[in-house]
Amino acid sequence: MKYPNLKFVFDRRNVASLERLASVYLEVSFQRKRRDVPTGIRLFSNEWDDKKHVVNRIDSIELNTQLETTLSKVRKIMLKMQEEGEEFSLDKFDVYYKGLDNNGSFLDFMFDMIAKRPLTESTKRQHLVTYNMLVTFGKIQSFKDLTPTMIKAFDDHIRTDGVRKCQATIFNIHKRLKPYVREACERGYIKENSYDKFTVQAGKSKSREFLNMDEIEKIQSKGLSSQMDKIRDLFLFGCYTNLTQ
Repeated sequence: MKYPNLKFVFDRRNVASLERLASVYLEVSFQRKRRDVPTGIRLFSNEWDDKKHVVNRIDSIELNTQLETTLSKVRKIMLKMQEEGEEFSLDKFDVYYKGLDNNGSFLDFMFDMIAKRPLTESTKRQHLVTYNMLVTFGKIQSFKDLTPTMIKAFDDHIRTDGVRKCQATIFNIHKRLKPYVREACERGYIKENSYDKFTVQAGKSKSREFLNMDEIEKIQSKGLSSQMDKIRDLFLFGCYTNLTQ
């Protein structure tokens, strides 16, 4: 049986900084292809060393033990495949791994899915807003956190986070989250779709109010960059010619 190469990889997308967290994966590479197994560990840029792994944290020992646990689980999968006479492949590995646990990072899964889905740039930005709300909420990180109770807690959070939202806005936040929860369920990362037991009312969108002349004149006199200045002129042209609806 041919075996894959295993190594820990930090900050696959090169986004980590002293203020922004990035994830640690266990890379399983085989025949020029790879799978990134989530470890559930997120670090700042100064908290990782390629040889020592997690550093500069009071819980470094615990987190490094968690990494070793992930590595041990993957090795157990390889041993199980060998015992059952299975030739190793990444597709077969996925099947074995899905049945192992649900401690992987849902946040990483959602971020990657947003990047891969054929969405328009404006829609992608809206989905990333929902993703960032989850990051701020902080209580839904791994797949095991995707319970109806936790979805309800997230709903309470977005209603009381200091930014007043109408019911239609809250509904749209859940609407953007639902596909990723459903996808996680279909892939076997969670046993049930939490939204099957949690519903949110659609609500009604507020009608937009027209600008009055004072507001239009404020826009007209506002100092802007050259690029925004052109956009402002086009907008004002539409206002004065009744082309802006």
